[in-house]
Amino acid sequence: MKFLSIALLFFSAVSHSEIVSVAEAINKAGAQSMLSQRIVKDYIMIGSHIKSDKAHKELDQAVALFEQQHLELLDFLEDPAQMRALNQISKTWESLRLKAIGKPSKEMAKELIPLSDKLYIQSNKLLSLLEKKGNVHANHTVSISSKQRMLSQRIAKLYMAMAWTVDLKNLSSSFEDTLKEYESGLAELNKAEENTPAIQKKLKKINAQWTFSKAGLSQYEQDRFVPTLISVTTESILKKMDEVTADYQKIAENS
Repeated sequence: MKFLSIALLFFSAVSHSEIVSVAEAINKAGAQSMLSQRIVKDYIMIGSHIKSDKAHKELDQAVALFEQQHLELLDFLEDPAQMRALNQISKTWESLRLKAIGKPSKEMAKELIPLSDKLYIQSNKLLSLLEKKGNVHANHTVSISSKQRMLSQRIAKLYMAMAWTVDLKNLSSSFEDTLKEYESGLAELNKAEENTPAIQKKLKKINAQWTFSKAGLSQYEQDRFVPTLISVTTESILKKMDEVTADYQKIAENS
């Protein structure tokens, strides 16, 4: 089956497809982790009137894509530990999706942010279990790249929550920790032995975009927020990293 990237899926009709490799399952489990953050980011953007029309569309697509890929993973997985991890995801997802499609409010955002955190932790657990199958080293690179997509959306989610003054403890410390985790993951990918000249070129663009994004992100410390700019830059980083993840997946499948 020809690989269809998450970036393309955002702009195409949802259709059920079959996962045919562990590397693809890792990619999609990582995408689920990313979508858990994207959905709540869009919810907050709608509530705070930041590019709300676009956020409405993204939220609808993200919820539909999470449902689709959840079914695909359900069809693919056979390992008992992996199935237990997916069942935990199912329970959290059922609670989050109903709240996420409601009318946005700061009070509901206070419930959705921890729920989305729980969902990404559960998705990362499944990601780790899948990573141990097959070519562990190659799968690890797919896993790291997948996590970078999630972190780009988690950064945006936490930033939007701070800009909307959602009253939730540890928002700023979680934000700072996520920035550090993203930088660490990017540094690891920059040194990955799987990097081809084409991948290196894409990573160079991501590095440049990240440097620019940090300049805007850091202004929150002076209570200055540029949510529209951060929405655009994190989206650009997400799409570029999605392409890199697809490249790593192909390398893992051929190794």
